[in-house]
Amino acid sequence: MDKAPYALRSQGFPSVMRILGLSNIKKGEEQMRTDISVYNEATGFTIHAAEFCGIPREEVINQLRSSVEKGVVIPIRLVQDGSPHIRVVTGELKPREEAEWVDRFVWKLRVPCGNLVFEGGLDPRGPDETYMRTVPVPPGDYQVEVFTFFWGINGWDSLPSDQSEPVGAWFRRTRPGEKFPSAMKFYLGENSEDDPGHEAEWDKFYDSDEYEELDEPDFVDFLVRFTPLDPSVNLELQCDEDGWFPIGINPRKPDVCPKGINFKR
Repeated sequence: MDKAPYALRSQGFPSVMRILGLSNIKKGEEQMRTDISVYNEATGFTIHAAEFCGIPREEVINQLRSSVEKGVVIPIRLVQDGSPHIRVVTGELKPREEAEWVDRFVWKLRVPCGNLVFEGGLDPRGPDETYMRTVPVPPGDYQVEVFTFFWGINGWDSLPSDQSEPVGAWFRRTRPGEKFPSAMKFYLGENSEDDPGHEAEWDKFYDSDEYEELDEPDFVDFLVRFTPLDPSVNLELQCDEDGWFPIGINPRKPDVCPKGINFKR
């Protein structure tokens, strides 16, 4: 059973190297907010400096956990292969973004070359621009916060296991009287059992013209926030023994059922 509208969206589009600007990042000031899509065929993506801080790619891969500990790379696991939609920011989260995340972790990243790379997987054969997006940043060391959103690749699997609730019931309980957004309609049309007591309504809706005419939702999967690294702050390394940051590291169930964060192409 597909768990989210992520499974519905087209992933056949090509992704080529795109340059996006960051400059003079300062704490407390929003300098950039941009959405990027990283073409990916692996069950994970990575964030790193273009030159891996001068370390050969093969060495980074063979000693991945050590490379993570040193702030050379941040590898993030995905529930399935797919092209993540990522929002890159350097300022504060907006209220809706703060309200809708379901998982978060923090680590460090060194970018001495000034070229920050988001890469689909971590290909040992060498860099392939098809699977990469590059963001110029001022050279330096960064604190990196990675937020997972509910309506995304890892979202459903990031929720606390002891707080399970059918999503339709969650929406009705926390948003009484509100209309169901398109993402919820897509999901419940195919999974009516996740709105107990309303199964017949959704089964009928699934066979209607309205369902066929719904616009496919296009949401942000992850928000990644960059701020200057404060060396006095002790960060906890939460990757697994292989060096990858797993799904649901610090799970959180939002107080109000999320509607999704729209991805801006």
